Amino acid sequence: MKESMEEDFELLDYNEAVHIERTNLLSTNETKMEYDPNHWVGRRRQTWTFLLFFGCLLVYATRSSVGICVVDMSKELGWDKQVSGFVMSTFFFGYIITQIAGGILADRYGGDRMLFYSAFVWSICTFLIPVIGGVFHMPYTMSIIVLRALSGVAQGIHFPALASLLSRRVHPSHRNSVFAIAASGSAFGNVLNGVAGSLLLEFYGWRSVFYLLGGLSVLWVMVLRLANTKENVINRKISSISSSSAGKQGKTSWRIFVQSKAFWALAFTTGTESFVFTSLMSWSPTYFSEHFPDGKGWLFNVVPWVASFIFQNAAGLFSDHALQKGWSTTKLRKLFVTLAGAVAGLICFRFATGVTTFESALLHMTLMIGCLGTNSVGLAMNPQDLAPEQAGSLFGFMNTIAALTGMIGVYFVGHILEATKAWSNVYFTISLVSFLGTFVFALFGSGKKIENK
Repeated sequence: MKESMEEDFELLDYNEAVHIERTNLLSTNETKMEYDPNHWVGRRRQTWTFLLFFGCLLVYATRSSVGICVVDMSKELGWDKQVSGFVMSTFFFGYIITQIAGGILADRYGGDRMLFYSAFVWSICTFLIPVIGGVFHMPYTMSIIVLRALSGVAQGIHFPALASLLSRRVHPSHRNSVFAIAASGSAFGNVLNGVAGSLLLEFYGWRSVFYLLGGLSVLWVMVLRLANTKENVINRKISSISSSSAGKQGKTSWRIFVQSKAFWALAFTTGTESFVFTSLMSWSPTYFSEHFPDGKGWLFNVVPWVASFIFQNAAGLFSDHALQKGWSTTKLRKLFVTLAGAVAGLICFRFATGVTTFESALLHMTLMIGCLGTNSVGLAMNPQDLAPEQAGSLFGFMNTIAALTGMIGVYFVGHILEATKAWSNVYFTISLVSFLGTFVFALFGSGKKIENK
């Protein structure tokens, strides 16, 4: 009886929020967008936004956990650099293979359900890393390799499922800010590792990092499970009183996708942006340590990610406001893709010509990472524009390209350094790639849905 009353109160809150939402939409240029009663509104949207923010935070924190612990782990477990590199790379081998499949499953069975299944696996894997050798008497190195690969397989589902979920549950007039807030959790995940992870590592050892992140992740999974259960109850109530067919759009054939210039513009620029971002994140610490050995390394691990958090959320809020004021989605996507790519290209060119002080290098890197973060409402949102009903599978396809080109970029930069011994060649190359991707999207990118012909 008590649960039934609580459900009825939730539904009353929901109906009131829908009324307010529709009233707000009538005062904007969004009236042409049909309202779907299955969209999150009011407190429901706010709750899910912050829940997804913490999910992205933990995804990135657990993903990079081995990276900050690898030196101590190598000393204890007797790893050389080759073994250390293999342990760190196994995550990404798993990460690549589930992107498309995860997106397809999310589009078919629901992004919220796939988020739960994937998070259950990677949270347990993270928590088991420090204990599996001692408790189950497995060889530590092999068990860590297996657990990291499984974590990669599970986390490969996360962002395609997130894209699928938001394309169905968030009205386009709020989708940019919701996705930006959720995705900005990744920046805070890096900050969490840079600050809390480093402190735990220094005072309590590498196992404490995995205990903390694994424990927090398991807790988040439990909260997500409760949220999904409550969501199912509300959805059944809504279905019983609503006959709206809003949002039930036809799917687009993949044959049509591959004939679209907008599809290939997104694919190409996703690849170039990942090449740029992954190369910078992988090799910039080495650049800083070689050029500014007396610089404060923790600043580099924290300050750019704080900027990324601020830039992402500012871009999301601006995007929602611009759409409500009549901006086209295409104009908005091209604005932020151009901002991210052009700034990255210019700053990499500046690094290639020489940056003389640590403070100047940190300032340039912070501005670049911040601007690249605005792609959360640029490239990252574009799959939801091109294919709202297949956002998960399309995002998974693009993220597969991103993972592959990121790996190529990291290897290629290492090859350049080995062959030329010149950082200027590295940054000239990254600058050129960034400008090229920006140019292609500016010419052929689009924010319109790709329709069956």
